[in-house]
Amino acid sequence: MAIVSRLTILIGLWCAWQHVHGETLPWLTQFNSHGEPRPRNDGARHGRCDREDEYPIYSATASEHQDPRFVTVEGTKLKLGCRTLKFGGSNTYQLMERGMDGSEGQARVRTLLDEHVKLGMEVVRTWTFAYYWDKALQWAGGSYNEDAFRALDYAIDEAGKRNLKLIVALGDMWCEPEGVSTMISWCGGSWEGDFFTMESCKDMYKDRIASIVERVNTITGLAYKDDPTIMAWDIINEARYKYAGHCTLRNWFGEMAAYIKSLDNKHLVTTGEEAFYSTTPDGYWVNPDYWSPDEGQDFIADHTISRDIDFLVIHMWPDNWLQDAVSWQDKVTFTKDWVDVHIAQAAELGMPLVIEEFGKEIRNNENVEIRNEIYRAVYDAAEESAKNGGPVVGTMFWYLSDEVYSDPDGWSRGGYHVALSDQSTLGLIERHSRSMANAGESESSC
Repeated sequence: MAIVSRLTILIGLWCAWQHVHGETLPWLTQFNSHGEPRPRNDGARHGRCDREDEYPIYSATASEHQDPRFVTVEGTKLKLGCRTLKFGGSNTYQLMERGMDGSEGQARVRTLLDEHVKLGMEVVRTWTFAYYWDKALQWAGGSYNEDAFRALDYAIDEAGKRNLKLIVALGDMWCEPEGVSTMISWCGGSWEGDFFTMESCKDMYKDRIASIVERVNTITGLAYKDDPTIMAWDIINEARYKYAGHCTLRNWFGEMAAYIKSLDNKHLVTTGEEAFYSTTPDGYWVNPDYWSPDEGQDFIADHTISRDIDFLVIHMWPDNWLQDAVSWQDKVTFTKDWVDVHIAQAAELGMPLVIEEFGKEIRNNENVEIRNEIYRAVYDAAEESAKNGGPVVGTMFWYLSDEVYSDPDGWSRGGYHVALSDQSTLGLIERHSRSMANAGESESSC
């Protein structure tokens, strides 16, 4: 049993490393030996994609929604009834897994959600997939774990009691129990590209989507698709398809977005991607490294394939995308450039932008102030945009931890999590969350 337990922990650690590092190691830095950004590259290596504009549009606009409990889109704004919703939030991905640990786990779920309310956060991003095999939602194609679903039911119900909104990721690129590397074996595929191209794999993933979206909560009696606690669906967390150009992922996003909206047009949909550039001249230069354009993503192309994709998202991981030799000051500079470029392009597109994941690694209480500098860089840019009518509507740091035991992508005191005892960082989070909420209130018509 000890061997099995240790193996489970190792698998969890590897899955976590994949999530925050990606599958490709960034061997080269964005900055040259003088600390200057690499020269711009027009990146125009791909032409127009086939199948553009062919996807049916199911998205409901704000004017079509009569139920004020659901979040809708109006230009670059998120609306919640008469409110303009601008928020500070977190990734608290582990709610489903925590909820499977009996009454103690459910108490941890409540503690984490209570902390969001205390800090003025309004939106939580969470997962429908697990780090550990025994807590996976899906065990094989068409085979689901009812215990995991009931834990997800509990998390959604408890979030609703606190008037919190959820962004729910429907699947994952990385985690072995039910990530792409595992799912391809369930649908007859042999490598990651098959997941995005084989009809059997797409049909299997649609079955997963439907099983989640149409799930009837055993506590509330509401189907997830009818529950206003849910704000949005992430199609998948951090999809990548190496060396295939950007068209394959773009078309896949369009197909999956249309499918989700055919089941549920009450909730918003977005990609869940990191937001690298492969075709955009004005964004290509800000990619973190030479490998980024070959991961199959393109921020603009992926989010504009269909109007069924309602808002833009970006992720930001300077520790993982840049070389270790890059100074923390350069990481702060990269953070500012990455966020600023995406904000400018979101404004041009006229779509809301959520900075959906960002984080800074610390170990043994080292570099807490450097982490705070990364957070400040994100928060300052977001608040400036929010207060001046720009496209940023929310930020979500990675991640809030109850610190009861070591999480798989952190140590007892370290990694990427923000513990409930991290007062300096929590102070930043609270100030930012209330600043964003105030910016939204100033634009509300209530």
